[in-house]
Amino acid sequence: MPVFDMLEAFLVKKLHFTPSFFLRLVTQSRYVGNIYNGNGYMCSFLWLLAWMIDPVNLVYRSKSSIKSKGTKGKGA
Repeated sequence: MPVFDMLEAFLVKKLHFTPSFFLRLVTQSRYVGNIYNGNGYMCSFLWLLAWMIDPVNLVYRSKSSIKSKGTKGKGA
């Protein structure tokens, strides 16, 4: 794949690693592993954020419904 070739070329040319099967294996494994871990961390963070925001939204909605019920009752 072009991405793996680009990473391997960078490691060989700029960082002066010797091209080998082990370098290719480690480069591909780290690239793929970071993507999947990053997605997992992002999904976990978004789930936690939604879990924390939901009760705040529930309290806000209940306060606004209590205020609207109170104003309707006084005017009638």
